[in-house]
Amino acid sequence: MNSSKVTEKVYEYITEETDNACEEIPESACREAPGNFFLNAANGSLTKLAEVVASPGLVLPWLLASAGAPASLSGFLVPVHRGGALIPQLAVSGYIRAFSKRKWFWVAAGVAQAASLGLMVPSVLLFNGLTSGILVVILLAVFSMASGVGSVSFKDVLAKTIPKGKRGTLLSVRAAAGGLLALFAGLKKQMAQRGVAGMP
Repeated sequence: MNSSKVTEKVYEYITEETDNACEEIPESACREAPGNFFLNAANGSLTKLAEVVASPGLVLPWLLASAGAPASLSGFLVPVHRGGALIPQLAVSGYIRAFSKRKWFWVAAGVAQAASLGLMVPSVLLFNGLTSGILVVILLAVFSMASGVGSVSFKDVLAKTIPKGKRGTLLSVRAAAGGLLALFAGLKKQMAQRGVAGMP
């Protein structure tokens, strides 16, 4: 049994696939639904992990403190995170809907999120104090704005690639897998901290 057949079988088991499940999406999209389901689930899991890594309430304040940034900068993290995610949804939703293919906004948002998170590490390693703190806040703003843009385009991609009756299941799988990844990341971080603390 090849991998595509395995994917289809697992998809049918998870979603309880029925013959009329694809009435609301094109036939071509229906054939790709199992693969799209699991790709979307993987994307959601990693996005959830990214949100935990970029947590403005726990991880980033610790990161700023470790870089010697002023404590006052931590007060900007939550407003920047929330405002950055909401404002693009209001500002660019109409612009995005003017395009027939909106998936590239979703792809670009994912790339921007990954890049902004990745750049936080050298921002702290190469700079310190106020400079590193400002860079982290700016990168958080980029991450949050990309999240807002991705949220708008995600809804369109979801509607065109996943049958309506399966979308709730997909969102549940995304949340569950993302939660497990976040838990695993937290455990690894705790183990690493204990290892460092136990070193002579």
